[in-house]
Amino acid sequence: MKITIEKSAIPILWLDTAVLIKMAKQRTGEQIGEPDASRVATLYETIYRLTRQQRLLCPAGDQREEYELGDRLVEAIQDLQDQLSLGIEFQHRHGEGGRS
Repeated sequence: MKITIEKSAIPILWLDTAVLIKMAKQRTGEQIGEPDASRVATLYETIYRLTRQQRLLCPAGDQREEYELGDRLVEAIQDLQDQLSLGIEFQHRHGEGGRS
């Protein structure tokens, strides 16, 4: 089977787990301090707006194992990914013996 990969016409943004954790902390009322608080709020609002305008893709990554390790924010992080990804997800760890 031949697979052709084409560059997306819409920019794709993947959020690092650390950013999702900061967003979740802010969402749950935990203080994260400046300048992170204003940056995280602006980032969330910008991603939310652009994904709804179909000008940005922000797929949910398969990061659950990273933020699930004892973090009490699992549900808040999952909610954030659901809101920002619009249901689009990466297919992570497919294939055998390495990268796919």
